[in-house]
Amino acid sequence: MKHRVFALDDHTWRIQEYDDQICVYMYLLEGEREAALIDTGMGMIDLRNLAESLTQKPLKVLNTHGHFDHARGNSAFDCSFIHEEDIPVYRAYCGGELQTFFPQYSFPAPTDRLAAMHDGDVFDLGGRTLQIIHTPGHTVGSVCILDRERRWLFTGDTCCKADVLLNLPYAASVEQYRNSMARLQRLRSCYDITWPAHHQVPVRPEILDQFLQAAQLLCGKQAEGDSLNTVFGPCKRFAIGEIAVVY
Repeated sequence: MKHRVFALDDHTWRIQEYDDQICVYMYLLEGEREAALIDTGMGMIDLRNLAESLTQKPLKVLNTHGHFDHARGNSAFDCSFIHEEDIPVYRAYCGGELQTFFPQYSFPAPTDRLAAMHDGDVFDLGGRTLQIIHTPGHTVGSVCILDRERRWLFTGDTCCKADVLLNLPYAASVEQYRNSMARLQRLRSCYDITWPAHHQVPVRPEILDQFLQAAQLLCGKQAEGDSLNTVFGPCKRFAIGEIAVVY
């Protein structure tokens, strides 16, 4: 695995972990007292030393969800916060149950040093406040993280400018995802830009309009996706605009 670091401002960095098959973004946010690392990636780079080379502030780890490409690096840290509903997701994806789907990678061992976080939790880094927003969809415990002062929304895999995958084990229903998108829409006055974990960055929040419309059409039986076969079994994909919902 390779990595690159991009400075978003003097106190924020995007860390990219990648190879020829996968590319994932992690974000390091520094406040006056503490710093927060959003996601830990595949665990195949020396992420802790890298983060500590960028900030000398005490570091918290916040997982957007429990998939192996977002939380496998947790074992390098003393404790990682993850939504309570995604702790079983972390154990399944990072503990070996789904390892057979990714035989090309040799992952670090998982950790039990997890702390449950909940919808509405706030992490005050000192002059920089992070709010946890529970957005079930891609997983049942997926969260977005609102950086209140900068008016940035870190979205994990909830709404990249690409397909959202609701067909994986431990994913929520299309109906739950629709409700998550509607909730993010109600919070639109709080953020100006979104920072997803894959694909194009940053992404204008108008992309949420397409996800919400797609989910509403599917829930209202006004649309149906095309059939697909995947390693996780048969599913359907409904595309609209620049995105698609796979369910």
